[in-house]
Amino acid sequence: MKISEYGIELTDNEPKLKFEIEVHNELKLIFDGLKKSKSYCKNYSSYRLKHIFEKFLAEKTKGQISYISNGQLIKSFQLEGYDMKRVSKNSRNVFFKIDPLSLKTFRKFV
Repeated sequence: MKISEYGIELTDNEPKLKFEIEVHNELKLIFDGLKKSKSYCKNYSSYRLKHIFEKFLAEKTKGQISYISNGQLIKSFQLEGYDMKRVSKNSRNVFFKIDPLSLKTFRKFV
């Protein structure tokens, strides 16, 4: 597998990863429309973004992608270079340094 400007691509026979790669590549298209920020956006945790992006991708892919794990979303944000911090010490959810105004397109999916 390799990461290119188009997302993650398979370079050999790795069928188990196909769906996760498809999800990341779809998320990458979303990330391309988002803007990074100098501060953490505390209005949108990874868990809230997961649900927003699930609804968006379910519509965009006609139901082929209707589930994203919180971990998968976090990993995709990491691969795209977003800084993050945990919501609280023991939380699995994180905040990202993302401009909340750039999420405007996705607010209708909340």
